Amino acid sequence: MPRLNVSSPQDSVGNELVMNEKQWQAKVLEFARWNGWHVYHPYYSRRSEPGWPDLSMIRNGRLVFVELKTRTGRVTADQHRVLSLLDECAGVEVYLWRPNDWPDVLRVLGRNVARSRAL
Repeated sequence: MPRLNVSSPQDSVGNELVMNEKQWQAKVLEFARWNGWHVYHPYYSRRSEPGWPDLSMIRNGRLVFVELKTRTGRVTADQHRVLSLLDECAGVEVYLWRPNDWPDVLRVLGRNVARSRAL
């Protein structure tokens, strides 16, 4: 089985790499799928509901919504409103991740935090 690169998006001296949102999203998606998450990402977000998070993920009774931004990316008013509404829902996990949040991505989406629930 091929190995997944889980290294932080940094260069050899620890400086954060500049990643565009597409590259950042690809890294998160690869790690999520590697760890068994079923992931939904709208193909063309301009035709989706304004403010809806980039990623919706489910695994083992967990529902996770993630908005991804670059280091300098700005959260729109619609995104802030939807993230806040989702955060009010019981049992739902909501995150805003930038490349420097990679350790949080590993912690939240890694296999060791899976929670199972009887149906």
